[in-house]
Amino acid sequence: MIVSMTCWKPSGATADISCWKRPQFHSLHSIYRQHNGFASAKWSHFPFIYDELLLQIYKDAINVGKSCLQVSRRRRPRMFQIGIENGGSLQLYNTYFHGLVDIVGIDINPDVKRLIEGTDFGKLSHIQIFTANGFNVTEIQEIFGDAPNPPSKIIESIAHQLELGNEITITSKTDNYVVEHTPNISASTTDESSGGTLLNGTYTAEDTPEPSSKGFDLIIDDSSHINSEVIATFQLFFQYLNPGGLYIVESAYTTYSHKPPYNGGYGHSTSTFAYFNNLIDRIHNFPLDDPKLNGTTLPSDMFLHEMYMYEWVQSIDFHESIVVIRKAAKPKVPKGYCRVIIGEIEPVTTLGEDKTWIPRYDKYCLRKFA
Repeated sequence: MIVSMTCWKPSGATADISCWKRPQFHSLHSIYRQHNGFASAKWSHFPFIYDELLLQIYKDAINVGKSCLQVSRRRRPRMFQIGIENGGSLQLYNTYFHGLVDIVGIDINPDVKRLIEGTDFGKLSHIQIFTANGFNVTEIQEIFGDAPNPPSKIIESIAHQLELGNEITITSKTDNYVVEHTPNISASTTDESSGGTLLNGTYTAEDTPEPSSKGFDLIIDDSSHINSEVIATFQLFFQYLNPGGLYIVESAYTTYSHKPPYNGGYGHSTSTFAYFNNLIDRIHNFPLDDPKLNGTTLPSDMFLHEMYMYEWVQSIDFHESIVVIRKAAKPKVPKGYCRVIIGEIEPVTTLGEDKTWIPRYDKYCLRKFA
């Protein structure tokens, strides 16, 4: 698909403001075929998958380009690639986005500095390249600072109580949630909050962070592909992903390699695919609990990063050798979702009368719109 050239001017613009030429759209796979700059190696089907995944970020970038002639608060999209090797993929993305996306790349190899020293590529102010270990928290914080989208206070509090061995129960009351914990007698703790109500309240607009200029709208892990490192990198950088952003794991086929250093294998419990499959189970923990429980009891082995994933993971898509994790636009409240009934006419059956088959939902959550 080629987007035709158009001339755009801000509304009410004076005659001396030159129009903005919308650049032609070229698919990533067509750019890949014609590329003759820095080298890049990708499996032949990857660019076609990216054409589908990156289209919304492309549109956002174009909208920023249109608004550059007027005073605008629009933020340039930001992308981050872990593992850049010869820099060819960064050039590809820069061409695809017409230079309208800020691009940051890191690599453990210090020779990546050759990509920007004395090259035309290095003169582009919207592209930054760093040498760092992609799953070393200290190195990453030195470069990027603290994560702009860390776990919420409620998730940190719940995870803390689970670490103490206390049982956590969540009871929903209309659109509020009540989080309580029962101290584990065998747990040795001097924690002042080891009993009673832990948190009681609702998520507000202040609890939903806006996309940050420090965060990224797209993160691509194309680094070592070692299963344990892929998982550690995701757990670190998902907090740097802006709400609504995409996190992409490339060349995930190494999940099936049992050879060192990948140490995976078909059905291996510590492989990349096993981790994300387990994550699918984790983000469904709350709705699938025993309906006889008065509220929701969290599994005692859920860790802080898993609680954070439950709060923020919107979807996980598996392509051949690619995993795509989409971050939610706003956090999910711990009590889960409500089953909402709409409409008034029920000629076949009365909805909501038999709740025995509906996991966990109580009379407050099973309701009709007013």
